[in-house]
Amino acid sequence: RRDDYWDKANYTYDAEQITLKFYSDETGMYVDYQNGVIDAMYNVSANIVEQVQSANTGVVNAVSNGACAILWFNESNEYLANAKVREAICYAIDMDAVGQIAFGSLYRKPHSFLPEGFEGYEEHEGYTFDLDRAQKALDESGYKGSDIKFHYVAMNDGTQSKVAETIQGYLSMLGITLEIETLDMGTALPKMLQRDGTDFQYFSKNGGNPTGELTQLVAGNGKDAPFQCSAIYDDEYNRLCDETTWTTDHEKTVQGCEELVDWLYDNYYGIPVNDAQMALVYNPNVISSFNQCSILKGCLASLTLA
Repeated sequence: RRDDYWDKANYTYDAEQITLKFYSDETGMYVDYQNGVIDAMYNVSANIVEQVQSANTGVVNAVSNGACAILWFNESNEYLANAKVREAICYAIDMDAVGQIAFGSLYRKPHSFLPEGFEGYEEHEGYTFDLDRAQKALDESGYKGSDIKFHYVAMNDGTQSKVAETIQGYLSMLGITLEIETLDMGTALPKMLQRDGTDFQYFSKNGGNPTGELTQLVAGNGKDAPFQCSAIYDDEYNRLCDETTWTTDHEKTVQGCEELVDWLYDNYYGIPVNDAQMALVYNPNVISSFNQCSILKGCLASLTLA
Protein backbone atom coordinates (compact mmCIF):
# COMPACT_ATOMS: atom_id res chain seq x y z
CA ARG A 1 0.00 0.00 0.00
CA ARG A 2 1.26 3.47 -0.86
CA ASP A 3 2.06 5.83 2.02
CA ASP A 4 -0.40 8.39 0.58
CA TYR A 5 -3.25 5.89 0.10
CA TRP A 6 -5.35 7.64 2.75
CA ASP A 7 -6.21 11.25 1.89
CA LYS A 8 -5.57 12.53 5.40
CA ALA A 9 -5.15 16.10 4.20
CA ASN A 10 -8.88 16.32 3.39
CA TYR A 11 -10.49 13.53 5.44
CA THR A 12 -10.36 12.07 8.90
CA TYR A 13 -10.88 8.36 9.43
CA ASP A 14 -12.49 7.25 12.66
CA ALA A 15 -12.12 3.53 11.97
CA GLU A 16 -8.63 2.13 11.48
CA GLN A 17 -9.90 -1.21 10.20
CA ILE A 18 -13.15 -2.45 8.71
CA THR A 19 -13.79 -6.14 8.07
CA LEU A 20 -16.07 -6.86 5.11
CA LYS A 21 -18.24 -9.96 4.84
CA PHE A 22 -20.00 -10.93 1.63
CA TYR A 23 -23.37 -12.70 1.66
CA SER A 24 -25.15 -14.62 -1.06
CA ASP A 25 -28.51 -13.60 0.39
CA GLU A 26 -29.55 -10.73 2.63
CA THR A 27 -31.52 -12.96 5.01
CA GLY A 28 -28.28 -14.54 6.20
CA MET A 29 -26.75 -11.09 6.51
CA TYR A 30 -29.66 -9.91 8.66
CA VAL A 31 -29.35 -12.94 10.96
CA ASP A 32 -25.67 -12.13 11.52
CA TYR A 33 -26.57 -8.50 12.17
CA GLN A 34 -29.16 -9.51 14.76
CA ASN A 35 -26.59 -11.76 16.47
CA GLY A 36 -23.92 -9.06 16.59
CA VAL A 37 -21.60 -10.77 14.09
CA ILE A 38 -21.65 -7.61 11.95
CA ASP A 39 -22.31 -4.00 12.96
CA ALA A 40 -23.73 -2.69 9.68
CA MET A 41 -25.53 -3.92 6.57
CA TYR A 42 -24.92 -2.42 3.17
CA ASN A 43 -27.22 -2.28 0.16
CA VAL A 44 -30.27 -3.91 1.75
CA SER A 45 -33.82 -4.07 0.37
CA ALA A 46 -37.07 -2.63 1.69
CA ASN A 47 -37.97 -6.03 3.15
CA ILE A 48 -35.02 -5.95 5.58
CA VAL A 49 -35.50 -2.23 6.23
CA GLU A 50 -39.07 -2.86 7.37
CA GLN A 51 -37.92 -5.65 9.71
CA VAL A 52 -35.23 -3.42 11.23
CA GLN A 53 -37.67 -0.54 11.71
CA SER A 54 -40.34 -2.81 13.18
CA ALA A 55 -37.92 -4.34 15.70
CA ASN A 56 -36.11 -1.02 16.29
CA THR A 57 -32.74 -2.76 15.89
CA GLY A 58 -30.79 -0.11 14.01
CA VAL A 59 -30.54 3.16 12.14
CA VAL A 60 -31.57 3.19 8.47
CA ASN A 61 -30.15 5.56 5.86
CA ALA A 62 -31.75 5.39 2.40
CA VAL A 63 -29.31 6.57 -0.28
CA SER A 64 -29.30 6.77 -4.06
CA ASN A 65 -28.49 3.63 -6.01
CA GLY A 66 -27.57 5.69 -9.07
CA ALA A 67 -30.21 4.00 -11.21
CA CYS A 68 -33.70 4.57 -12.58
CA ALA A 69 -35.89 1.46 -12.89
CA ILE A 70 -38.03 1.53 -16.03
CA LEU A 71 -40.77 -0.63 -17.51
CA TRP A 72 -39.86 -0.86 -21.21
CA PHE A 73 -42.25 -1.82 -24.03
CA ASN A 74 -41.37 -4.19 -26.87
CA GLU A 75 -42.30 -2.48 -30.15
CA SER A 76 -42.13 -5.76 -32.07
CA ASN A 77 -45.45 -6.68 -30.47
CA GLU A 78 -48.31 -5.80 -32.83
CA TYR A 79 -50.20 -3.84 -30.19
CA LEU A 80 -47.19 -2.09 -28.64
CA ALA A 81 -46.16 -0.92 -32.11
CA ASN A 82 -49.26 1.30 -31.93
CA ALA A 83 -48.43 4.60 -30.18
CA LYS A 84 -52.01 4.97 -28.94
CA VAL A 85 -51.88 1.58 -27.22
CA ARG A 86 -48.60 2.61 -25.55
CA GLU A 87 -50.20 5.90 -24.49
CA ALA A 88 -53.15 4.03 -23.02
CA ILE A 89 -50.84 1.82 -20.95
CA CYS A 90 -48.83 4.81 -19.68
CA TYR A 91 -51.97 6.47 -18.32
CA ALA A 92 -53.76 3.30 -17.17
CA ILE A 93 -51.15 2.46 -14.48
CA ASP A 94 -50.80 4.28 -11.17
CA MET A 95 -47.01 4.07 -10.99
CA ASP A 96 -46.94 5.63 -7.51
CA ALA A 97 -48.99 2.68 -6.28
CA VAL A 98 -46.78 0.22 -8.18
CA GLY A 99 -43.65 1.77 -6.69
CA GLN A 100 -44.96 1.74 -3.13
CA ILE A 101 -46.08 -1.89 -3.42
CA ALA A 102 -42.81 -3.04 -5.00
CA PHE A 103 -40.29 -0.92 -3.08
CA GLY A 104 -42.02 0.01 0.16
CA SER A 105 -40.11 2.59 2.17
CA LEU A 106 -37.36 2.69 -0.46
CA TYR A 107 -39.69 3.95 -3.20
CA ARG A 108 -38.75 7.32 -4.68
CA LYS A 109 -40.92 8.86 -7.39
CA PRO A 110 -38.95 9.21 -10.65
CA HIS A 111 -39.19 12.30 -12.84
CA SER A 112 -37.06 11.19 -15.78
CA PHE A 113 -35.70 8.21 -17.67
CA LEU A 114 -32.34 9.11 -16.06
CA PRO A 115 -31.35 8.75 -12.40
CA GLU A 116 -31.68 11.95 -10.39
CA GLY A 117 -28.33 13.67 -9.87
CA PHE A 118 -26.80 12.24 -13.04
CA GLU A 119 -25.57 14.63 -15.71
CA GLY A 120 -28.21 15.38 -18.30
CA TYR A 121 -31.02 14.88 -15.79
CA GLU A 122 -34.03 17.17 -16.10
CA GLU A 123 -37.41 16.78 -14.47
CA HIS A 124 -40.46 15.84 -16.52
CA GLU A 125 -44.10 15.95 -15.54
CA GLY A 126 -44.35 12.33 -16.62
CA TYR A 127 -47.55 10.30 -16.81
CA THR A 128 -50.35 10.58 -14.27
CA PHE A 129 -52.92 7.90 -13.53
CA ASP A 130 -55.85 8.87 -15.75
CA LEU A 131 -58.11 5.98 -16.71
CA ASP A 132 -60.38 8.17 -18.85
CA ARG A 133 -57.44 9.36 -20.96
CA ALA A 134 -56.17 5.78 -21.15
CA GLN A 135 -59.52 4.52 -22.43
CA LYS A 136 -59.75 7.38 -24.95
CA ALA A 137 -56.28 6.54 -26.31
CA LEU A 138 -57.17 2.86 -26.51
CA ASP A 139 -60.37 3.70 -28.43
CA GLU A 140 -58.31 5.82 -30.85
CA SER A 141 -55.88 2.92 -31.39
CA GLY A 142 -58.54 0.91 -33.20
CA TYR A 143 -58.26 -1.97 -30.73
CA LYS A 144 -60.47 -3.12 -27.91
CA GLY A 145 -58.93 -4.09 -24.61
CA SER A 146 -60.34 -7.59 -24.98
CA ASP A 147 -58.36 -7.91 -28.24
CA ILE A 148 -55.02 -7.45 -26.48
CA LYS A 149 -52.94 -10.05 -24.69
CA PHE A 150 -49.38 -9.45 -23.46
CA HIS A 151 -46.63 -11.73 -22.16
CA TYR A 152 -44.37 -10.46 -19.35
CA VAL A 153 -41.19 -12.32 -18.31
CA ALA A 154 -40.23 -11.26 -14.77
CA MET A 155 -37.26 -12.36 -12.69
CA ASN A 156 -38.23 -14.05 -9.43
CA ASP A 157 -36.48 -11.52 -7.20
CA GLY A 158 -39.66 -10.45 -5.40
CA THR A 159 -39.61 -6.88 -6.65
CA GLN A 160 -40.18 -7.73 -10.31
CA SER A 161 -43.01 -10.10 -9.44
CA LYS A 162 -44.74 -7.35 -7.45
CA VAL A 163 -44.32 -4.89 -10.32
CA ALA A 164 -45.73 -7.37 -12.84
CA GLU A 165 -48.70 -8.43 -10.70
CA THR A 166 -49.68 -4.83 -9.88
CA ILE A 167 -49.47 -3.79 -13.53
CA GLN A 168 -51.54 -6.84 -14.45
CA GLY A 169 -54.36 -5.54 -12.23
CA TYR A 170 -54.31 -2.05 -13.73
CA LEU A 171 -54.29 -3.26 -17.35
CA SER A 172 -57.28 -5.50 -16.59
CA MET A 173 -59.28 -2.29 -16.02
CA LEU A 174 -58.96 -1.70 -19.78
CA GLY A 175 -59.82 -5.33 -20.50
CA ILE A 176 -56.19 -6.08 -21.44
CA THR A 177 -54.82 -9.51 -20.49
CA LEU A 178 -51.27 -9.73 -19.10
CA GLU A 179 -49.77 -13.19 -18.73
CA ILE A 180 -46.82 -13.29 -16.30
CA GLU A 181 -43.97 -15.79 -16.52
CA THR A 182 -41.76 -15.64 -13.42
CA LEU A 183 -38.30 -17.15 -13.97
CA ASP A 184 -34.88 -17.27 -12.34
CA MET A 185 -32.31 -14.83 -13.73
CA GLY A 186 -30.42 -17.43 -15.75
CA THR A 187 -33.59 -18.46 -17.59
CA ALA A 188 -35.10 -14.98 -17.93
CA LEU A 189 -32.07 -13.19 -19.39
CA PRO A 190 -31.82 -15.29 -22.60
CA LYS A 191 -35.48 -14.51 -23.30
CA MET A 192 -34.83 -10.79 -22.86
CA LEU A 193 -32.01 -10.97 -25.40
CA GLN A 194 -34.50 -12.17 -28.02
CA ARG A 195 -36.62 -9.79 -30.04
CA ASP A 196 -39.87 -11.54 -29.08
CA GLY A 197 -38.82 -12.87 -25.68
CA THR A 198 -41.10 -10.65 -23.60
CA ASP A 199 -43.50 -7.79 -24.27
CA PHE A 200 -42.43 -5.89 -21.16
CA GLN A 201 -39.00 -5.63 -19.61
CA TYR A 202 -38.21 -4.22 -16.19
CA PHE A 203 -34.73 -2.74 -16.53
CA SER A 204 -32.62 -0.09 -14.78
CA LYS A 205 -30.67 2.73 -16.33
CA ASN A 206 -27.60 2.74 -14.13
CA GLY A 207 -25.70 5.98 -13.56
CA GLY A 208 -22.88 3.96 -12.08
CA ASN A 209 -21.94 2.08 -15.23
CA PRO A 210 -18.22 1.24 -15.28
CA THR A 211 -17.29 3.80 -17.94
CA GLY A 212 -19.53 6.55 -16.58
CA GLU A 213 -20.68 7.28 -20.13
CA LEU A 214 -23.90 9.27 -20.27
CA THR A 215 -24.75 7.88 -23.70
CA GLN A 216 -25.00 4.33 -22.33
CA LEU A 217 -28.02 5.37 -20.31
CA VAL A 218 -30.36 6.49 -23.07
CA ALA A 219 -28.75 5.59 -26.39
CA GLY A 220 -28.40 2.03 -25.08
CA ASN A 221 -31.98 1.32 -26.20
CA GLY A 222 -31.21 1.81 -29.87
CA LYS A 223 -31.66 -0.86 -32.53
CA ASP A 224 -28.28 -2.41 -31.67
CA ALA A 225 -29.09 -2.81 -27.96
CA PRO A 226 -28.22 -6.25 -26.54
CA PHE A 227 -31.65 -6.55 -24.89
CA GLN A 228 -33.62 -6.77 -28.11
CA CYS A 229 -36.98 -6.99 -26.35
CA SER A 230 -36.60 -3.32 -25.35
CA ALA A 231 -34.70 -2.09 -28.43
CA ILE A 232 -36.22 0.82 -30.33
CA TYR A 233 -36.08 0.69 -34.14
CA ASP A 234 -37.63 4.09 -34.87
CA ASP A 235 -35.43 5.97 -37.39
CA GLU A 236 -35.69 9.30 -35.56
CA TYR A 237 -34.69 7.75 -32.23
CA ASN A 238 -31.71 5.96 -33.74
CA ARG A 239 -30.62 9.10 -35.57
CA LEU A 240 -30.59 10.94 -32.25
CA CYS A 241 -28.70 8.02 -30.67
CA ASP A 242 -26.02 8.17 -33.36
CA GLU A 243 -25.64 11.95 -33.11
CA THR A 244 -25.40 11.72 -29.33
CA THR A 245 -22.91 8.84 -29.31
CA TRP A 246 -20.60 9.72 -32.19
CA THR A 247 -19.33 13.07 -31.01
CA THR A 248 -16.45 14.33 -28.90
CA ASP A 249 -18.40 17.46 -27.99
CA HIS A 250 -19.56 16.83 -24.43
CA GLU A 251 -22.21 19.56 -24.54
CA LYS A 252 -23.76 17.90 -27.62
CA THR A 253 -23.79 14.58 -25.77
CA VAL A 254 -25.65 16.07 -22.81
CA GLN A 255 -28.07 17.92 -25.09
CA GLY A 256 -28.62 14.79 -27.15
CA CYS A 257 -29.47 12.71 -24.08
CA GLU A 258 -31.97 15.34 -22.98
CA GLU A 259 -33.60 15.18 -26.43
CA LEU A 260 -33.71 11.37 -26.25
CA VAL A 261 -35.48 11.51 -22.89
CA ASP A 262 -37.99 14.01 -24.35
CA TRP A 263 -38.54 11.65 -27.28
CA LEU A 264 -39.19 8.68 -24.99
CA TYR A 265 -41.82 10.62 -23.03
CA ASP A 266 -43.48 11.95 -26.18
CA ASN A 267 -43.64 8.52 -27.83
CA TYR A 268 -44.58 6.37 -24.82
CA TYR A 269 -41.89 3.69 -25.11
CA GLY A 270 -41.70 2.99 -21.39
CA ILE A 271 -42.59 4.17 -17.90
CA PRO A 272 -40.07 5.18 -15.20
CA VAL A 273 -40.92 3.14 -12.09
CA ASN A 274 -38.50 4.13 -9.33
CA ASP A 275 -35.51 6.41 -8.78
CA ALA A 276 -33.70 3.54 -7.12
CA GLN A 277 -32.51 3.66 -3.55
CA MET A 278 -30.87 1.08 -1.33
CA ALA A 279 -30.31 1.26 2.39
CA LEU A 280 -27.47 1.31 4.87
CA VAL A 281 -28.36 -0.10 8.27
CA TYR A 282 -26.10 0.14 11.32
CA ASN A 283 -25.99 -0.55 15.05
CA PRO A 284 -25.94 2.87 16.82
CA ASN A 285 -24.26 1.34 19.86
CA VAL A 286 -21.16 0.74 17.73
CA ILE A 287 -21.47 3.33 14.93
CA SER A 288 -22.73 6.84 15.55
CA SER A 289 -23.09 7.82 11.87
CA PHE A 290 -22.73 6.18 8.47
CA ASN A 291 -23.50 8.80 5.85
CA GLN A 292 -22.83 8.85 2.13
CA CYS A 293 -24.61 10.47 -0.80
CA SER A 294 -24.81 7.32 -2.90
CA ILE A 295 -24.30 3.57 -2.69
CA LEU A 296 -21.84 4.14 -5.55
CA LYS A 297 -19.62 6.46 -3.51
CA GLY A 298 -18.53 4.58 -0.41
CA CYS A 299 -15.77 6.04 1.74
CA LEU A 300 -14.40 5.11 5.16
CA ALA A 301 -14.57 8.78 6.09
CA SER A 302 -18.38 8.53 6.03
CA LEU A 303 -18.32 6.22 9.07
CA THR A 304 -17.93 7.48 12.66
CA LEU A 305 -17.68 5.18 15.67
CA ALA A 306 -19.90 5.63 18.70
